Amino acid sequence: MLNRIKKRIFSLKQLISELSRTTIPTNIISDNTIINELANNGFYQYKELIDNKLLNELKKDFNKVMLNSNPPKRGQSKGRIYKNGVLTKTLEKLGLRYINDAKQFYNAETKIELTYYQISQPTNSLRNVPGGNFHVDDNKPNIKLFVYLTDVDENNGPFCLVPNTGSWKLKGSKLRAIFWEIFHLRFFLYNFLVDYSKYESKKKLFTGVSGTHFLADTTCLHKDTQVLEGLRKVAVVSFNKK
Repeated sequence: MLNRIKKRIFSLKQLISELSRTTIPTNIISDNTIINELANNGFYQYKELIDNKLLNELKKDFNKVMLNSNPPKRGQSKGRIYKNGVLTKTLEKLGLRYINDAKQFYNAETKIELTYYQISQPTNSLRNVPGGNFHVDDNKPNIKLFVYLTDVDENNGPFCLVPNTGSWKLKGSKLRAIFWEIFHLRFFLYNFLVDYSKYESKKKLFTGVSGTHFLADTTCLHKDTQVLEGLRKVAVVSFNKK
């Protein structure tokens, strides 16, 4: 219990330090399109598909990991095999290929914080979709790279995000961050002070064929959507400041 309290106090001090810094501007003008779109919209979708060689390596790696593992069947990690840091060499290869884009956005040394594969199957209830309601991830700056390993249309559970809602732009976001660090209750990541349902009409759905890939600032409102048919398979690398 004492160690847990110490960790939360340390995290709170880090948060206060983060709030006092301005290393990640909320609106910027840059010659770098990726930085511009991440800072001003909260996402960047690469115009070209990921190269076919790496895509095939990821698919093969995904199948191997899923075959040798038992993904959770419920909860926030449903269908997900993950590791803090690097899950596999192939995911590390993916992360290192794109880490410089996150580094330029953070304007700081950057690390691969988390990697995972996830499979999402059809469900008739939104309650069975992990992260299926609008929320933000915890308070630290967080850029995630998503790579679709299957074709994803509106019926296959595309990831979605509300542009321009990250980096403390939401009402009460700084207060929410402090309460989250103190209490660690998921309530503070979902409906605290803001009726997130009003953002439904403003969401952007990320659809595309296998190989579609994009960066998302998950301090923005975001969620997974319900898979109505087929399967959605995805590889994810999460980048954070060192």
